[in-house]
Amino acid sequence: TPESAILDKSEFIKSTIIFLLAVVLLVSHSATGLTVSCIGIFIAVLTLIVNRSNIEKILKGVDYVEDMEFITNQRQQNCLIRCKESLINALDGAKNNQLQDMIYIDLKSALLALDEITGEVITDEILDNIFSHFCIGK
Repeated sequence: TPESAILDKSEFIKSTIIFLLAVVLLVSHSATGLTVSCIGIFIAVLTLIVNRSNIEKILKGVDYVEDMEFITNQRQQNCLIRCKESLINALDGAKNNQLQDMIYIDLKSALLALDEITGEVITDEILDNIFSHFCIGK
């Protein structure tokens, strides 16, 4: 029965709210101007914040090699790996009572890695890739 499948009612409610928020954002993304990747990142960060007591278990438990099979671009895979490493460094820094500025640097590095994937940041590597794979200016 559904009742026996739900072991923690408060966790189920949190997950349901996050899911509904994701659906609303995805359905309305053309009107809001949010990209699907931006919505995905927002939902992932929100999920980590809501489950902050399990954040270390969540981050360290993800099999990034298997989960990145859907990303064929090596540059994007490297961005995700850098993001994970930065998040783990920030988590370790928080555990070791590092200065907030040091933790902020790691969090900012994680966001910059994600921004490279979503196109918010354009690096020289991305520009080189564009010019080497596409005919521009012809």
